[in-house]
Amino acid sequence: MSKTTGGRNGALIPGLARFLARFQKDNRANVLAIVALSMVPLVGVLSLAGEVSSWYVYNRAMQNAADSAAVAAATAGGDGNTAFQTEAQAVAKTYGFINGTNNATVTAVNGVTCPDGKVACYTVTVSRPEPLYMAGVVGYQGNTTIGSQKAELISAAATAELVPLPAAVCIIALNSNGAGLTINGAPKADLADCDILSNAQATCNGLNGSLGAGDVLYVSTQTGCTPNTQISPISDPYAGDIGTHPAGCLPLTGNILSSATILAGGCYYSTGDVTVSGTVVTNQTTPTIVYIENAVGGGAANLTGSGCITTDANVDSNCSTTADAGQGTGGLTLAFPDGGAKTGGSISQNINLNLAPPSSAFTAGNPIGLGGATIPSGITIYDPGAYGSSPINYSGNKPAWNLSGAAYFPNAILTISGVPNKAGSGYNCFILVTASVTFNGTTQLFGNPVKQCAAQGTPVPVANVGFRVAMVQ
Repeated sequence: MSKTTGGRNGALIPGLARFLARFQKDNRANVLAIVALSMVPLVGVLSLAGEVSSWYVYNRAMQNAADSAAVAAATAGGDGNTAFQTEAQAVAKTYGFINGTNNATVTAVNGVTCPDGKVACYTVTVSRPEPLYMAGVVGYQGNTTIGSQKAELISAAATAELVPLPAAVCIIALNSNGAGLTINGAPKADLADCDILSNAQATCNGLNGSLGAGDVLYVSTQTGCTPNTQISPISDPYAGDIGTHPAGCLPLTGNILSSATILAGGCYYSTGDVTVSGTVVTNQTTPTIVYIENAVGGGAANLTGSGCITTDANVDSNCSTTADAGQGTGGLTLAFPDGGAKTGGSISQNINLNLAPPSSAFTAGNPIGLGGATIPSGITIYDPGAYGSSPINYSGNKPAWNLSGAAYFPNAILTISGVPNKAGSGYNCFILVTASVTFNGTTQLFGNPVKQCAAQGTPVPVANVGFRVAMVQ
C-alpha cells in the first residue's frame, strides 16, 4: 500500500490561513514600521531645530555687540571723533565679532535719521554667515553661501542717538577774535541759574571771578574760571537785520523823547540824534518801539541828554523804582537799526534806564506787530553798531541800568562796572549779548536772571555743553 502527502497539505493550508488571520489582526509591532517610515523627516526636523536654536543664540550675542558698539560710535562722534566706525569695531571685538575675521562684518554709519526726525543717529550692524549642516536634510537652502557651501546670514543692528545737553546762557561774548569775556572780580554777582559764554577766551580774575555762574563756557582758552567747560562756538541767538523803521511808524516830534511825544505808545522813529527830556514814562498798556536811526548821509544816531526812561511810573528822579507796580502790558524797545550801514549809536551815560520790553503776555511770543515792526519779542535794546563800538559803558552805580529782557549789542565792546538790576515793571529776566565784555569789581548782577524770561517773552539762548547717548532702536 503506497503513502501520500495529501493529509499534510490539508493540515498546512488551514494552519497558514489561521496564522495570517491572526497576524492581520495583531498590531503589537506596528510602531516599528511607523518609526522606520518617519525616521528621515524626524531627523531633519530635529536637525533644523538645533541649527535654528543656535542661530538665535548667535543673534542674541550679535545684538549685545551691536548695542554696545552703537553707544560707543555715538559717544565717539559726539566727542568729535571721526573714526567712530573704528571705535564701534573695537567694542564689537570684545564680544567675539572681529570685522573681517571668520566672515564677520561690523559696520557703523552716522547721519542716520532718528525716530524723532533728527539726523543725529548712529547705526551699527553686526553680521556673520553660519554654514548649513543637517538643516539641508529637509531641503532648506539658507539665504547666502560661504564659498560653495550654503549658509544662513545672521545679523543684528542697533541705533543710538546723540542727544544734546543744553544749558541756559545769560551772558554771551560772540566775537571769536576779540577779547571775549573778562571778569575782574565781582564779589556780589550771583548768576547761579545760568551759564556765561565766550566764543573766544574767558579770563576770570579776583574774588568770584566767574560771576557766580553755573558754568563758564569758552571756546579757545580760559584762565582762572571755575567751573568751566570748553565748547564749540555758538551762533548769534538773535541774529537778523531789522533794517530801518517800517511803514506805519510815526516821526518823533522834534527828535525829542519825552512822555508827551510817545504818550500813545506804538512805533516811533527819528532821523539823527534823539534828546531825552526829563523823566520819560512810556504808555503802560500799549507796547512802544523807538527807532533811533542814522542821520541823513550816514553817521551814528545817538540817544543824548539826561534824565530817565522808564516803563514804570513809580520811579524817582534817578529812575529808581519807588513801588514795584509789576509787569504791565506795555513795554519799550529801543532800536538803533543799522539800515545796512552798521554804524549803530550810543546811549549817554547821563541817561538812567528802567525798562522792560513788551511782554509775551501781550505779544503771544511773536514779533511785535506795531506798524509792521519786527523787533523780536523780549528785546529791550537793539544796537548792532559796528565791531568795536561802545554803545554804553557803566561805572559805579550810575547811571542806573535796570533792565528786564535782552540787551542786544552783537558788535559792541562793553565795560560794565555798575549794578544792573531788573526793571521795576519787568520780570526777573536779563540777557546780555555783545562782541566782548569786561566786568569790573563793583559789578552786581541780580540773581536768577533767566527765571522769568518765558513770562517776559525773551528767548533764553542755549549752548550745548555735551551730549548724552540714548538707544532708540
